[in-house]
Amino acid sequence: MNQKGFASILVIWIIVAVIAIGTGGYFYVSKQNKEIPTEDLVINEPANTAPAFENNDFPDTTAKQEQEPKKETVPPLAETRSETQKVAITQGPPPVSPTTKEPIIDPQSVCNRTFLPKYSSGPHYTGPLFDAHFHMPSSKGLAEMMSQKHGGESTSDPVLGKDVTLEEILCFFNKEEVRGAIGFYALDPTSLGDTLEVARNIKEESLGSIALFLMPITLDAEKLDSLHQSNAGLFKGYGELGFYDVWLKPLTPSDPKLFNIYGVAEKYGLIVMMHPDAGQKSNIETALQNNPGVNFLLHGFQAEDYITDLMDRYPNVYFSIDSAVLYPMMGLFMSGPKEVFISRFEQEFDSILSQDISKWKGKIERYPNRFMWGTDRGVKWHYDEEISILFEEFARAFIARLDPAVQENYAYQNAEKLLGR
Repeated sequence: MNQKGFASILVIWIIVAVIAIGTGGYFYVSKQNKEIPTEDLVINEPANTAPAFENNDFPDTTAKQEQEPKKETVPPLAETRSETQKVAITQGPPPVSPTTKEPIIDPQSVCNRTFLPKYSSGPHYTGPLFDAHFHMPSSKGLAEMMSQKHGGESTSDPVLGKDVTLEEILCFFNKEEVRGAIGFYALDPTSLGDTLEVARNIKEESLGSIALFLMPITLDAEKLDSLHQSNAGLFKGYGELGFYDVWLKPLTPSDPKLFNIYGVAEKYGLIVMMHPDAGQKSNIETALQNNPGVNFLLHGFQAEDYITDLMDRYPNVYFSIDSAVLYPMMGLFMSGPKEVFISRFEQEFDSILSQDISKWKGKIERYPNRFMWGTDRGVKWHYDEEISILFEEFARAFIARLDPAVQENYAYQNAEKLLGR
């Protein structure tokens, strides 16, 4: 190769080297100028901001070129933090858990109970029940009023929210497969608004499954009429009207004061539930005859011997055969103590059942649409689990010995039809 040719090649190599060095420096400087501190980027530029173009004719490749440097230079937010900042994140105070409320009863677990007979071998009715005679616990306001009235002595009746809650009552219903109840509820005349509010809550929380019957605090028909006008649909009946009780003892079911109450009941479609005293059959007949538009629901051993006579003549009379009638055992059902009641019941279960079937089976089957089941729950220990088990088993054993054609009528259908359900 001659010197001229070699010189030409050398010049070319020098030019290429200069261009390469210059170009590399240019790209190095350009890259340094484009890098932006991550923290500034996070602060000043909204996340996921797409590039905006005034000219919609820009090709897609241009947009990609604009976005690609950001992908390379902007790592995830956590990675842009300094080590001190990372510690601050991981070592910060633990999240505060929400305030814990009272445990809510789970009907799928706590309130389910498999029926396992303990006292009898069967057969047993397996369908639903409806408690047609249930005494709602007193409101706290009424309990306090009664305590003051009796010199500060605490009431022996259960108090709602103290001795038993509405949730617990509904839980027992679920365990026993009781789909509803007629609940007798007394109002406190000194705090009418509060006890009416409790009544509304019972209706709402039970989803209407508890049909409240008002135990009248007055026999003033005008006041009761006003009460129903301002609380439409809250009560489904009056009762229990216990004519054996002190405050009604001077009166009978045919007293003019009671006839005024029956008039209000007819006006609002209310049922009248009464427990007559001994020797009041003729008084009840007078009430039935003169108030054909009112349905009367009776219970109590005082009327059990003549109830079918009344049913023969009056289509508006019904009867609940409840626990106080089925197994009073010399008053142990109400007076207790619980342990004695359970002990006696275990010993006499079969004999009591046999006696009750002998007394009631023919009557129920003769009037299959008039009789209904109930518990007459009303004292504190009636809400104990072992009593609940006993109530349910006796009911199912008794119902199973009726004609299958009337079992559901007595167990729940008659009560629901009487309430218009």
